[in-house]
Amino acid sequence: MGWEQALTQNFKVNGGIAYSKEHDYRSESANLGVSQDFNGHNTTLSAAVNYESDLSFPIGGTPTPLTPMNGNWKGPDTTLHEIDAVVGITQVMNRRWLATVSYSYSDEHGYQNDPYKIISVVDPVSGQPSEQLYENRPLYGASKAFLRQ
Repeated sequence: MGWEQALTQNFKVNGGIAYSKEHDYRSESANLGVSQDFNGHNTTLSAAVNYESDLSFPIGGTPTPLTPMNGNWKGPDTTLHEIDAVVGITQVMNRRWLATVSYSYSDEHGYQNDPYKIISVVDPVSGQPSEQLYENRPLYGASKAFLRQ
């Protein structure tokens, strides 16, 4: 659900909230933004922030990253918290062209894995999968899987 309100002819505020629930996942978020028009509405400067909180409760529990896939019960529910911000400027160039430059920042803390996704470790000699591990995000952590003997 979102809303936008013009406070003056050239200044607007907007906001929104979102909620999503599945059988193994819940997400809640809220956002707030502002925009200011200049130059006869041909230039717009905008900024916005967003906060999101997710709860993952996969069937069978939350697997430990980079452990062998198995049918045993895993760990407890896990959360992910994310804060995003964006600042941008848009310029009307002519009737058919817009130019936009923006900078965005995102900060995530918590469980980022897909609990149903696996990594196949391949035997270097035969080329056959030798084991399946639960994934680990951010992706740079997955390199540990290739070092396993």
